[in-house]
Amino acid sequence: MRQRGIEQRGMVTAELAVGLLVAALALFGASSVIGLLILQDRAETIAVQAARHAARGDAQQLQRVKQVAPSNSTIDVSTRDGWVHVTVTATRSWGPIGPVEVSATAQQPLEPGQ
Repeated sequence: MRQRGIEQRGMVTAELAVGLLVAALALFGASSVIGLLILQDRAETIAVQAARHAARGDAQQLQRVKQVAPSNSTIDVSTRDGWVHVTVTATRSWGPIGPVEVSATAQQPLEPGQ
């Protein structure tokens, strides 16, 4: 009778360990996805602000926007056909999985005199 109780305790401990591992992996995955969503939102915000300042011809504010861009990001600003096109690309490393890249674009018409 005592032996059966010991086996049941061992089984509960193993199940608990596996359950905690699965919960930890799920939490890590969810937080990673949330981090990417936040990075995507920041890239979109930077793209919109950069397009707005470039369309106004405000180089100083455009430079400030570029300075607050996420780390490991590139900002491409181009003008064609009376429109400013901005693409922000940001990369995050997920260790052994490899880098994950998000990008955002924005367009703004050039303001008169620009």
